[in-house]
Amino acid sequence: MEINKQAVIIQCSDVCTFINIEYPGKILDAEKALRTLDGTEGVEKVYLNPDSRLKLRYRPNDIYCKAAYGTCYPSSSVLLNVKQKRNKKTGASKLCVKLVGIISTTYKFTTMMDYQYLTVEANGDKYKSLKGISTIETLESLDWMNNGAPLHFVPRIFSPLDIPYAYHFKEEDMKVASEESQDGSSFNAGPTARKKRSNFNQTVPYEGEVPTCPYPAAELKICTEYLKEKLEEVRELFKKRPIWTRAALTAITQLHANRLKAFLPCLAYYSISGPWRTMWIRYCYDPKQHPEAKHLQLIDYRYRPSMFLC
Repeated sequence: MEINKQAVIIQCSDVCTFINIEYPGKILDAEKALRTLDGTEGVEKVYLNPDSRLKLRYRPNDIYCKAAYGTCYPSSSVLLNVKQKRNKKTGASKLCVKLVGIISTTYKFTTMMDYQYLTVEANGDKYKSLKGISTIETLESLDWMNNGAPLHFVPRIFSPLDIPYAYHFKEEDMKVASEESQDGSSFNAGPTARKKRSNFNQTVPYEGEVPTCPYPAAELKICTEYLKEKLEEVRELFKKRPIWTRAALTAITQLHANRLKAFLPCLAYYSISGPWRTMWIRYCYDPKQHPEAKHLQLIDYRYRPSMFLC
């Protein structure tokens, strides 16, 4: 077989720009596949907002169907129309290539697709669909409210992670191991997806015992005179006020976050629950024993980006 190594020259004067969607399934009907993506309007709306992800619902008419999301990736591909023409007399073939357009954006579904919740009720060996029983699909009379309905609660989240990661089922990973911390006490360390951080913070819950001093290894990081001078500045702040937030210390001292991260374990412990959650408290100071510490409680107020503040 003879291979023609000559490159094909394609004229691209007026070409269109296309969007590529790597659909996670075998498409038999393009219209039905497009409906699972909220139609053409839904795709166009996501495309105009670069921060949005493409939503896919295999059962678009089911409100309990969990959506899978496709992420937008830039691409530099082309869409070609290739036809092979064969001469019936000589048997020679010729490829005709036509440039249809350029693909600048690709949506890929890399998340797990198998988290689904079916609204069914077991009845022996058979399952009965609850669709239309616990939800209103048409305008009903007030008598519908008096009818009984099955207890049906949709999980708030199906999994904390929707992207699979490499996990090797080894005996030492699955077994809960007992490790020794810096202060000599033991704690249970189960399998985790994140590597253990190498710091000397002392995290204390609301009902936990208040530590009296830092770990000896924490002060070894303060090795220069400049760092010792800055450490004393932060120490004076804790003498004036026993409880601080990290943001407040950064604003007053103007220290870099990495440098302040090394100073705090030398001066205070970190509260992980209760009224002083996510705050740094001076060693030997128990805010539960001091009524004046109520003025230093943290009020956590959050708002969604979609809310408009006047």
